[in-house]
Amino acid sequence: LRPLGGFGKVYEDADEQVVPAKDMKPEKPSEFAGRVLAEAPVAEGRRPGWIVSHEALLRAEPKLKAPTVKQLEFHAPVEVLPELRSGGGSRWITIPDALGAGTPGYIEASKVRWFEAGPELSDVAAGETWIDVDLQQQMLAVMQGDAPIFVTLISSGAGDNPTPRGLYRIWHKQALGDMRSLPGDPDSYTVEQVPWVQYFHRRFAFHAAFWHNKFGRKRSHGCINLSPRDAARVFGQTAPVMPGGWTFVYEHEDEPGTTVRIRRGDEGVPDRRRALGEAVAADEPRED
Repeated sequence: LRPLGGFGKVYEDADEQVVPAKDMKPEKPSEFAGRVLAEAPVAEGRRPGWIVSHEALLRAEPKLKAPTVKQLEFHAPVEVLPELRSGGGSRWITIPDALGAGTPGYIEASKVRWFEAGPELSDVAAGETWIDVDLQQQMLAVMQGDAPIFVTLISSGAGDNPTPRGLYRIWHKQALGDMRSLPGDPDSYTVEQVPWVQYFHRRFAFHAAFWHNKFGRKRSHGCINLSPRDAARVFGQTAPVMPGGWTFVYEHEDEPGTTVRIRRGDEGVPDRRRALGEAVAADEPRED
């Protein structure tokens, strides 16, 4: 943002193109960040999660007519018991100790997301880092072997643009990348300089989304949106590693990309991992 004679304040992009500031609406990136489980461990028998509704009422009983105890904040972190309860025409999740030591509170299950481990991957080595995504809960976990070390909310593909399920590998990473809709798409868009992009299948990638804060809800055109902080963290934990000063990198024989599983609940998924080099020829990234 800078002054320009005769135009007042303007925004200038990397190509030195300018737009009057009065014609732009600045967007504040989300400050949401996931949970590092070594720093914030979860009590035994509970699951880490977050509130994903602006109208999340905590009740004294699992009933819609039960007294409201308080309103929980959007994206507030919680620990929950994973068993669903039915009552008063809705489904409920229990938040232990929400009303004081030993006294639980209840919230409608649709208002909260929590991480539930999926089926074991037989070909993941002990201690190997990989990425597990649950589209049902809109959550991502960085795994080491069979244990999650970091969990967070995502936004996956919505409507006619679902995120494909399967086993993949990260084959291409970009520090910054432009993203645009396919030709003829009625919901056209162009976003320049998207940070922390990691392609795992054709045009589908993990990347930061600085234009919304609806993590925990489906929102994208098929890619997996992460908050800027989370996208940077996950980018730094996956292979191929980005050498210092580089802006993009491909997997190679000495460093295959990190394994990625995109699932829905505990359903099985097809193995869509390709031989090294095949992904580059068939899946060269062009558009989001």
